[in-house]
Amino acid sequence: MSKAFASSKVKCRAFTEREFLTSLGILIGAAEFAAVGSDLFHAKDQLEGVDDNDVWQSFCAEPYFKRFMPLGR
Repeated sequence: MSKAFASSKVKCRAFTEREFLTSLGILIGAAEFAAVGSDLFHAKDQLEGVDDNDVWQSFCAEPYFKRFMPLGR
């Protein structure tokens, strides 16, 4: 993978081993949430506009993956 990246001459920084494992964890963790894409990287108030009769899609708090890796990375 590193050789292919180096030969492609792409103007971006290669993932470190830690970033790769973090991104893999984010992909696996994203499967738990109804939000998709960039919505997983922004903090939201989960209780905003929710009344007692609403059914929640998840009891877990919003993931806010930006704590672990920036969206653009």
